Amino acid sequence: MSRSEAVADISRLLPLILLDPHLSFCVMDNYPELDRRTLFRSAIRYPDFLLAWAKRFPGLFDTIIQRELVRHTAWLIEYIHEVKPVEARSLWQQAMERCHNDWLLPWLKHYARRAGWS
Repeated sequence: MSRSEAVADISRLLPLILLDPHLSFCVMDNYPELDRRTLFRSAIRYPDFLLAWAKRFPGLFDTIIQRELVRHTAWLIEYIHEVKPVEARSLWQQAMERCHNDWLLPWLKHYARRAGWS
């Protein structure tokens, strides 16, 4: 199968591929001709894959990733630690406001002390 035939075949299967964030991430590596934004949509409900996309493409999907990770406090802190976004302190404050987990809250406060925010 030629490259163009393979890309056409993958494009035809895209609705099925988008159901699996890991598969979408792998397809992106092997078929850069496909629209990255379309493949990224498969990661929206999966914080671990959002972090993977953020690390792989810094700055490209940050607004969406940050908006989604605010709902997942531990993953948001991991994102702040790994990606080091400019808005780190603001994101941490949003995480503090949303966190209702008594086990996670001391960890967030510890992270803030280590970062020099409190």
